[in-house]
Amino acid sequence: MRFTNYCLVALISFLIIAPPKVHAITDQKSATISATATVPSTAATTGDTTAPSNPILVRPEDGTITGDNRSEFVWRSSTDPNGNTVTYTLYLNGVATYLGISNLGNSASTGYTARIDGQEIKLHPTVSLLDGVYDWYVTASDPSGNTSRSASWHLTVDTVAPPLTLTDLDDYHNPVITEGSNFDITGPKDIGFRVRSDPFVEIQITLSPSSELLYLNSITNADGFAYLYQHLSPGVYTVTIVGVDRAANTSVFPDFTLTVTQAAITISLPTTPGSTPTQVISLPYTPISLASLPATISNIQTRLSLPYLIIGLLAISIILLLIIISKRRYNLILLDSNFSALDHGTVYHSNQRPRPLTFHLPSTIYNLRSPDHGRLYIPHLGRYSTFTVRLDKVTYIFSMSTNRKLYTVVLG
Repeated sequence: MRFTNYCLVALISFLIIAPPKVHAITDQKSATISATATVPSTAATTGDTTAPSNPILVRPEDGTITGDNRSEFVWRSSTDPNGNTVTYTLYLNGVATYLGISNLGNSASTGYTARIDGQEIKLHPTVSLLDGVYDWYVTASDPSGNTSRSASWHLTVDTVAPPLTLTDLDDYHNPVITEGSNFDITGPKDIGFRVRSDPFVEIQITLSPSSELLYLNSITNADGFAYLYQHLSPGVYTVTIVGVDRAANTSVFPDFTLTVTQAAITISLPTTPGSTPTQVISLPYTPISLASLPATISNIQTRLSLPYLIIGLLAISIILLLIIISKRRYNLILLDSNFSALDHGTVYHSNQRPRPLTFHLPSTIYNLRSPDHGRLYIPHLGRYSTFTVRLDKVTYIFSMSTNRKLYTVVLG
């Protein structure tokens, strides 16, 4: 009985000194999950070790070269498995450049404004980027400090127009050109334009005579050179040269004119007794115009032997003229990777046309020498032609697909 009384007293004392505890929910993670159905949590979640999903870059695309120094950066928004607010940081060349970008709505800070467009975050710089190459990526972070990262893309900002220099114009080397300059050239002939700029710049040359518009186009090589050519008949041509780099920056060269005049050969007739002083005949450089000789030649009064002498001289002159023209005739120009004329090589040509029966024509061999300046005349060179160029250590094989009067081939 006494023991029972002691136990009862002890139990009453314990209840008075230590009342029963009421357990409350302290698991913030559970509370956060139940509350984020409509409003994301902006506070750290206890025990949260899961990072948001990786941001996915959208544009500017990897490797973009642009002249816009305030290009918009766009990426797909991340999701947080615990429903927490996600903030983004955009890095340029490893430096956190744009911070505090939210996925809840529009945000702004020093140097940028950002907005949500559907599932995309669009950041627009308000301060121009310097020209250069940028490695950029985006990180996504939750309030617990868990961070994920996007892939790295490259962006080149170039706002400077490319330099543009005409180093060679036909026989003119480093010509001094200002707006309205004129250059006299004897023709008809192939006129060469050698242009220097930055590597891989598109060079556009427009020649605008009164009868037609001629348009030339080429890309500079790794050294910044482009060689363009055009066959020009006698006339006056206005030349416009434009350079466009990969960032779409444009440079315009001063317009100038080319005056192409008809070449001529002068023949002096010998003096005979009783004749007037020495007669001079100017023959146009092309055999087409030989019929337009001065009418006064037929009126020369002299002995019977003089007409035969004149006819003989004219025949010799015509033969020499035809020989000169045939030697200058060419329909193939071979250049190396630096757009310089090849000074040696062997060319094998085969002109194969579709026929009902299988038929192979033998190849014709042409030896390219230094005096040829990379130029050859190959008969029947056209769309069905196949030719091989053999150099010291390498062989090139080409097949034509179109008919042209003149082909230029760059080996490299």
